[in-house]
Amino acid sequence: MKKVLAFLLVAVMLVALCACNSDETSKTPAGDDSSVAGESTPVDESEPADEDSTPADEDSSTEEPEVSEEVSEEPIVDPSTGETVEIPEFTNKFVSFGTASTSDHANDGTSFSLTGYNTDLAYGAVVLYDARYGAATPAGLEDYAVLVATYQAKPLFGYVKTAYYAVGEASAAVNIPADGFVVCAHKYQEAVIKVMAAYTDSEDIFPHGIQVKAINWDATYASTAPVQDGKISANEYAAAVDHAEIDNDIWDYSQFAKTENYDIVGDLYLSYDAEYLYFAVVVGMDYHYAPDTTGLWNECSIQVNISTKAPTSDYISQYYDHGSGTGMNMQAQNDGVIGQYGYAVTNDGVAVSEAFMGATKPAEDTFMVVRDEANQQTIYEAKISWEELGFEAAPTVGTQIGFSYSINARPDSGADSWINLRMRNGGGIIGRNDLSKMATVTIK
Repeated sequence: MKKVLAFLLVAVMLVALCACNSDETSKTPAGDDSSVAGESTPVDESEPADEDSTPADEDSSTEEPEVSEEVSEEPIVDPSTGETVEIPEFTNKFVSFGTASTSDHANDGTSFSLTGYNTDLAYGAVVLYDARYGAATPAGLEDYAVLVATYQAKPLFGYVKTAYYAVGEASAAVNIPADGFVVCAHKYQEAVIKVMAAYTDSEDIFPHGIQVKAINWDATYASTAPVQDGKISANEYAAAVDHAEIDNDIWDYSQFAKTENYDIVGDLYLSYDAEYLYFAVVVGMDYHYAPDTTGLWNECSIQVNISTKAPTSDYISQYYDHGSGTGMNMQAQNDGVIGQYGYAVTNDGVAVSEAFMGATKPAEDTFMVVRDEANQQTIYEAKISWEELGFEAAPTVGTQIGFSYSINARPDSGADSWINLRMRNGGGIIGRNDLSKMATVTIK
């Protein structure tokens, strides 16, 4: 009997010991978060991070994020084919809604990035098409949302939404406006489509880094070097390469009140020789107000952009964005590719100049500005040496550079009287400072 009792006692002790060991191994030491990964939540990949987004500061807490690396690294599968697909990367080009300014960014709530320009469609693509691509987009748009934007001159002077197709509504190819563009966004890009769908048909849509409307001028060789004397003669320049007026659709009068007469006009002349690029602007306006010699942009004046690279070049495509003025956005200025100058004549008849961007202030003997009250004109003439612009020698025939100008007007000393006649989308000078919006000048 004693042997039986002893055996039972040993058995009970063994059962108790096993139970204690099992309880200890099921517990996690205080402060150990090693179990979090097993409780992670899969990543929602319907809204990929924007390429321009800034990483958040590191979190000082010890808690691990509820993200499973195993799930987040899973390949993306096209549900219609079951095949693994690679989502195109976003480029530096983007589209925004509303008046463009230097504070616009690709990851704003009113902007979306593009994966391509006039390129093939692919799973996850967001592509902008304009007339350079052809008359219509690719077909097979069942999985794409489609935004159509057309340029509207008076009174908006910008691109506006003229059609929108939600995913599944456009199956055939969509016509591309002669002066406008179409954006096709794959259904995977839900965040992009949400922004596209919110665009109204009454405000400007701005394509950043893309020159939808081609602007081309020629600079002809000057057999006789132009003289800065306030007179434009036939042997100094060929015919004007541009006439700024309300019916010229590359000019933007949006800063003029809609009830005013659009009464400011301008003519641009371009020529060159072995030493200089010459330009003249004759502005027709019935008032002139420029009492100061600084801050010329705020007086009756002109501003001029000159780039050693064509606005459609690969270089400008990469460094078009002078908008925020920091980091890479200053690259074209830091490389000496872009210069911006201002010219004016004071109320006392003194011609003055200013350098706004990446340029040396023009010497006094390189320009002349004259106010002709009798004919209600202001005549601007200037020359800039090829060396100053960054060329080792005069560019050869066929070389393309960038050029744009704006006409600043201020009828009186009132704080709100400043207005600006600018090229379409600012011409790389006013508003966004998008260098891709300059005109392409070909050396003839």
